[in-house]
Amino acid sequence: MKANKIKDERVQKSLEQDLAPMYVVLLILTIISLIVKIALKLHPALYIVEIISLILSPSYYIISTAQKNILFVKRNDEAITSIKNSAKTNSYMLHFYIFIIGQLILCVVYFFYPLYLEVTGPAGLLPALGMIVYLFIGGIPLSIASQKSHKKGLLVAWNSEKSKTAILKRLKVWFTVQAICGGILIAVFCLLTFYDYISPKLFNFAFMPVFVVFAMSFMYFPLKKNMIESEKYADKELEHTEKSVEDKDGDEV
Repeated sequence: MKANKIKDERVQKSLEQDLAPMYVVLLILTIISLIVKIALKLHPALYIVEIISLILSPSYYIISTAQKNILFVKRNDEAITSIKNSAKTNSYMLHFYIFIIGQLILCVVYFFYPLYLEVTGPAGLLPALGMIVYLFIGGIPLSIASQKSHKKGLLVAWNSEKSKTAILKRLKVWFTVQAICGGILIAVFCLLTFYDYISPKLFNFAFMPVFVVFAMSFMYFPLKKNMIESEKYADKELEHTEKSVEDKDGDEV
């Protein structure tokens, strides 16, 4: 149990080491998005999420590192670097969750206040596209970090063939249900609009987020591919480590 805990901690530190530098990229992309939206003179509701995320996530990083008295420490120390990487990783995830949850809240507001919908963008299209923008801003750096981690063999979610089969089965069921629900909602929205039960404006607002949910169900295939490839990389890394230990023991003899 203790050995597994140590192994998990090492994996966690390696994952944080890959994701931490991406937090700066996330901040830069968020600032660019904010500047573009302000320059286009869009309604403040369309960039309030950027403002909130740029306030809360850096504040979390500052507070968490200041509490440990390492905020302004630049010494290249492994322990300090590990703590800062952990803080940056948590700040990244907080930033990303603010994007998604904030946009979902705004979508609910748009749904219950049609007049607000008129003010914020043409037929609600801009608010709906906001979800896609946030997914890209938060997802691109996360994908880069994940790609680095999976090449190190760190994205293996199982420790046996039995658990591998069970995990892949659960993922398949989850994404299949997501695809079916998204497809049904798309069909329902199209039928309701065709028979004039809902307005085209409401359709434009509701269709885009539902379509994003449906499209994301196809993430199962690259996710499965990355996890299996990561297993192969982990096996190669293990073979390399074992060979290095054997060579070292042979030299000592």
